Amino acid sequence: MRAQLIYLTTLCFLFSVNLKTYSQECNDDEHTGDATYYTSFGNGACSFPDDGNMLYCALNPSDYDNANACGAFIEVTGPSGTVTVKVEDLCPECEEGDMDLSETAFSQIGNIADGIIPITWRFVPGDLATSILVHYNDGSNPYFMSIQFLDIEHAVIQAEYQTSGGTWESLPRSEFNSFYAASGGSPFPSPINLRITSILGEVLTLNNVVLDFNEAFNTGTQFTTPPECLNSLTIADDELTSIKVFPNPTVDVLNIDGNFTGQWELWDMHGKKIKTGHSKEIQVQSLTTGLYFLNISVNDGETFNFKIIKN
Repeated sequence: MRAQLIYLTTLCFLFSVNLKTYSQECNDDEHTGDATYYTSFGNGACSFPDDGNMLYCALNPSDYDNANACGAFIEVTGPSGTVTVKVEDLCPECEEGDMDLSETAFSQIGNIADGIIPITWRFVPGDLATSILVHYNDGSNPYFMSIQFLDIEHAVIQAEYQTSGGTWESLPRSEFNSFYAASGGSPFPSPINLRITSILGEVLTLNNVVLDFNEAFNTGTQFTTPPECLNSLTIADDELTSIKVFPNPTVDVLNIDGNFTGQWELWDMHGKKIKTGHSKEIQVQSLTTGLYFLNISVNDGETFNFKIIKN
């Protein structure tokens, strides 16, 4: 078992202050809302197998983000304390910022008799002493692979598998948090190589993953948390800037919206500048799938930095 870590080191000097993170972890800015409580009688929308965890939550649809938040950890502060919970479920009726907590979690930060309490919360790294597990969902077989990644320090934003030809193919993600693919006729090889990307941009290549559909595979590795994470912002912070970049993630084109006159530079994860220009439209279809950094300098001297996901 070998884990290959591709890390954001060369670019730290460029993005240590205004780094834009694609989604929602990394000691995020505080959110505000209301918390209620409930008891989960199943696996929740994230479809995690029951592990006996009593500190969990169901997030509102906006912050659930089509299952991208599944497995992430949230620090929640209420009238009488703070608790850390894991995202395991969706609360369809919750407004943005609100969540349903387990009764155990709710009782640590508020009075059960109140029923609903005001909260502030933020996504935080997990504090796990375990390795990431590859879990095979019911229905998986040599011709159809449906998997989840358990015990993750940070949310997973992308998963891929390596084909017999050596190329990497993205695994689509369902709203119930399963990454899946059909083999197309021939069975998937076993072992197989998988690749996952965390919300922070760290890429783990998981080699020789055994396709044993009756038992989770222990990868022997875990995501890490760099110090730069403490200064990062989320995609929601783009709303506070006069320059916006969309769509993100993107497949073929990035657009710069707003009062932009200046220059941009696009960097890859290894600190290599791969594109530069002045146009509001950036062609990226020829780039490989992965994480990139866009540095925008406008003529008044202001600089904007964005983290870009290329699908």
